[in-house]
Amino acid sequence: MSWYRVEISVNQGGKLQDEFTKILLSVSKPERNDMFLFGNGFSHDDYFNVYFTPVCASHPAMKGLIDSWGAVPCDEPTRETERELGKIAGIDSERWRDFFWHPDFS
Repeated sequence: MSWYRVEISVNQGGKLQDEFTKILLSVSKPERNDMFLFGNGFSHDDYFNVYFTPVCASHPAMKGLIDSWGAVPCDEPTRETERELGKIAGIDSERWRDFFWHPDFS
């Protein structure tokens, strides 16, 4: 399964987060443990990439959200493609930490 990516403005972030969370709360608990939104931080022009984890596309309402925002399939974000990645929305389980990283300050 693919990840999905959409570039949004800072002003759109709250709306997407609210819509995602509303759908997420209606999904059964085992399935939603892997449904997350991640962001790559803000750029100089206040736009940033938002990533939906692959399992999001398997739920009809969440897939509708992905499509309504114009998100496109993409590879999993990595340290090589994104300097920073943080959770925007998702159930507060330990699973999200598998995807999370900050810039290396070495």
